[in-house]
Amino acid sequence: MKNVLDNSNNSYYKSLVENSSEIISILDLSGKFIYCNENHEKTTGYPCSKLIGRSAIDLIPENDRRNVKDLFKSIDKSKIEVETVWRIMAEDGRILKLRSRLKLIVDGEQNESVLIYSTDETETYKLNEKKRAVYSLFFDLVSDPEENIKIIVKRACEIFEGTCALYNKVEIDKNQIITWAGYNLPEGYDHYDKADGHICYEAVVKGREKTVAISNLDGSIYEKSDVNVRKYKLKSYIGCSVDIQNKKVGSLCVVYTVYRNFNEEDKEIIHTLAKALSLEEMRKDTEQKLKDTIAEKEFLMKEINHRVKNNLMMITSLIKIKENTLESSDFSDVIHQIDAIRIIHERLYNAGDIRKLDVKPYFIELIDTIFESFSGANVVMNIDIANIKINSKQLITLGLIINEIATNSIKYAYDDCKNPEFNLIVKEFENNHCEIYISNNGKPMPENVNLEYPKTLGMRLIKALTDQLKGEVQLSKHPSSEYRIEFEIEKGNKKG
Repeated sequence: MKNVLDNSNNSYYKSLVENSSEIISILDLSGKFIYCNENHEKTTGYPCSKLIGRSAIDLIPENDRRNVKDLFKSIDKSKIEVETVWRIMAEDGRILKLRSRLKLIVDGEQNESVLIYSTDETETYKLNEKKRAVYSLFFDLVSDPEENIKIIVKRACEIFEGTCALYNKVEIDKNQIITWAGYNLPEGYDHYDKADGHICYEAVVKGREKTVAISNLDGSIYEKSDVNVRKYKLKSYIGCSVDIQNKKVGSLCVVYTVYRNFNEEDKEIIHTLAKALSLEEMRKDTEQKLKDTIAEKEFLMKEINHRVKNNLMMITSLIKIKENTLESSDFSDVIHQIDAIRIIHERLYNAGDIRKLDVKPYFIELIDTIFESFSGANVVMNIDIANIKINSKQLITLGLIINEIATNSIKYAYDDCKNPEFNLIVKEFENNHCEIYISNNGKPMPENVNLEYPKTLGMRLIKALTDQLKGEVQLSKHPSSEYRIEFEIEKGNKKG
């Protein structure tokens, strides 16, 4: 074909090939250049005179060369046209992505050669890569909005192949720009700057357009007004406003120390990334408001528990005064029941997490309070309690049960007992199953005491409270009294 093009009688066809928008070249069967058109020279940067006689494999990246050699061999054997996408190296080192059709041709002298006509899809490929990078970004985001902001800024720099990327927030009342997050920032970079004159503030925040792209900052107003443009010799800039509730609060930008041209697709991509930043900012703001609301609610709950505790203490004091004035009255059971509830509210007031409380310290304090209220009750307490946390509702119910059993033990079990003991064991098993064993070494209960058909007020109370827990209670009377209570810890409560 080279001979055909050189023939003066075919000047029309030669002109078509030379001026074609496609990249055209001809190789001999050994892979050396015989011919390339003007567009080939413009695209690759290689003068045609330097390519003639040179192997085309020299322009192929090393990792791709074996595949290209196999491709040439297949054309020679099959004699049919082949379409492929491959990479070649431009003279300036850039990697180009070409979509090519390769065809074996024969000239008038029966010489075989390979005709290659290609289109440059480098920019299309890069755009698709950018879009894929934006798409994959949303799979890389984590639960922390602050961390996501850093991820987005880093991805912006990588997608646009910039010198560095920044997320700048504006504080108008202080005339200040703050670099909230940055990637690949130069050493010694000052994160605080004046808003007036700053390119992000003047062009993006104050500007009419949300997205601003400047290919050449030389001689621009920002070269004079923005100290960073001069200090770091910035040449190109692309940025987009970060909006929260339709208010511009800052900008996401990528800057360059080399000249860079931008297109509408670039603006669309930076706008998408800035939108992602806006969503993370709104999410961060929403989460903070939720935390503040929860903190306020917990504070109010603590105040309520504090007041309930004080009111219960006042009721206890009034009952004690009344008890002292009535010789035949015994209010000790009521006082202990109130104490069981009061201690819960006191612990709720002091707790870091009011949703659940530690069982062990509550039970120990409750037992100590009960036994200390009976003068002369010198009882050894054997306590073995697992580290469990449950909610206040279940804990109050358990406290009232333990209070009733402990009070009855002191009143009725230890007569003539030389070394009285009180035992409390709490165990947790799989699936939130909990068992409590309460016993003493005093005299056994009378045979007519029955939990299935309780006759006394105390037994009816123990049975009713266990039913509230949706649990079961069993009573062993020999050799001494032992209660076994089983129930399920409500969901949401966890082992401490």
